[in-house]
Amino acid sequence: MLSNSLKEIKKSVVILDTCILQYLNNKLIRDDIFKLLKAVEENKNILRVSDFSTYELFSECKPEREKQLSEIWEMFPRYQVVPKVTRTAAHLSTFYRYEENTKGLTISDGDKIVGATAYLTNSYVFTADLNDFPRPFFVEKFRKTIRYKDKEREKMIALYILRADYSVFSHKFKENEN
Repeated sequence: MLSNSLKEIKKSVVILDTCILQYLNNKLIRDDIFKLLKAVEENKNILRVSDFSTYELFSECKPEREKQLSEIWEMFPRYQVVPKVTRTAAHLSTFYRYEENTKGLTISDGDKIVGATAYLTNSYVFTADLNDFPRPFFVEKFRKTIRYKDKEREKMIALYILRADYSVFSHKFKENEN
């Protein structure tokens, strides 16, 4: 069930998707995102990133941008990408390929690694890319829309906190064993 209150998300780990780190470098929306991150932390949550986000964040970066992103990246502890995570991400890739609701979706390996990490660590995922963590595997627990102006144009971005649906994962792993 979706709640627009962060009260239900407490004493947990919240993994920041790479897109959130990138948005924290956007002067038009970073203050709103930092306020939301502060509210998440006030509920005794720990914010983390996946080591894979290091690759995604700094890939093809020019030195000036890399310096800016490094300041953001260094703010958060990281989950290592260990063999159990990559194996689970591989299973997730297979599940996505054959599940009717996710068949044909293009989801990056990095998002599968973040999703697998969230599943294995019982963590939440904070993202602006809802489709990268699709239903029925992930369920929306919180949503907030940020509105802002960019060059006189009204824009908006939706931010989500998601959770792995353990009943779906369990079913898929059992089905995969047979």
